[in-house]
Amino acid sequence: MTTNWFTMNYKILSVLVIFLACLIFVPACTERFYPELTDFQNNLVVDGQITDALGPYKVRLSLSSDLDRIVYTPLENAVVKIIEENGESEILSETSAGAYQTASDGIQGVAGNSYKLSIVTATGDSYESSYQLLRAAPAIADVYAEVESKYFVDANAEFPGYQFYVDSEPVGDEATYLMWLTEATFRYEASAPIDFTFTDRVVTEFPFPSSLFNCWRTDTISNVTTYSTADFVDSAVEGVPLHFIKSADISISRRYSPLVKQYSLSKDAYEFWTGISAQLSSDAALYTTQPYQIRGNVENVANPDEPVLGFFLVAGVTEKRTFFNPPPETELFNRDCLHDYMAYGGLFIGSTPPGDWPIYITLGPEGRALMPPGCLDCRDDGGDVVEPDFWEE
Repeated sequence: MTTNWFTMNYKILSVLVIFLACLIFVPACTERFYPELTDFQNNLVVDGQITDALGPYKVRLSLSSDLDRIVYTPLENAVVKIIEENGESEILSETSAGAYQTASDGIQGVAGNSYKLSIVTATGDSYESSYQLLRAAPAIADVYAEVESKYFVDANAEFPGYQFYVDSEPVGDEATYLMWLTEATFRYEASAPIDFTFTDRVVTEFPFPSSLFNCWRTDTISNVTTYSTADFVDSAVEGVPLHFIKSADISISRRYSPLVKQYSLSKDAYEFWTGISAQLSSDAALYTTQPYQIRGNVENVANPDEPVLGFFLVAGVTEKRTFFNPPPETELFNRDCLHDYMAYGGLFIGSTPPGDWPIYITLGPEGRALMPPGCLDCRDDGGDVVEPDFWEE
């Protein structure tokens, strides 16, 4: 029930450029002039990282598609290498189409060392990032939530919920650039126990009425939050807003656990991801502003002006998991779970094909009844009945 960097990044970067593992990009800090992109097809898209957390580390390579028809096209059979300056290097294995990974006992990111990415495609094109210093990340001091209300443009209304915040341990006097990404695991419930099942055209008593009642699900939070101390006299990092969740959302209906990861970035990476954050938080519709200068720190060795999308991140990382109960005195998630006695007693249940079995049945005040999806089997909402090892009640 965990989500790795690749999965997290994909959901963020694919919003802008079609990427199975990232989110979106904006120009890293550059002085080179880049002409505006008018054709988004067949540009190399790079998503990868090395941190001081334990590997393996992953790199995804793909080709961008036209904005009118977004299709994921993996770049296969490339030679992908992570290189430590004045140190070791490792050629990554292609574990699936376009997905490259270091060995479990392979190269290890170390704070204070510098690393770069090298790519040679099957057609012989060579791409590299510059060496990036891996900066140790300060520890996360606290992650907390306040009950607040937020206005949503699409609904033209304000909703109560949890606004999450993060505090960092002191970062020192030197300019520090931080980024936070979050994945959240939550426990939620079905609305009623299962009393009977319909299988092989026979109704039998269900032996474990509550076995499909509690589920856990892990989601990636799309928000990218960045922060710089460069323009502040006080280097304290406190009260940085992360994501907001409506109190009526299923994720905070019972128990909610965000895992916040704090990355220590270079200035280039900070500017890149700050641009992504701006795109994600925009109230405007997607693509109302073209992702024109969407480039990172990887370039074609022979043709530096070729547009290359994405970023190879070199960063120190720390993380903190916290747990929250539902926000008090707010309207919580509630399914529309009416007992459907007619569906059970009529022709519906008897005419269902075997592919729909088992059909779960509950006992209501008027007898046996069916309910809509999610009301009896919590797995219908995407979760799993296996409690994660880290879970706390």
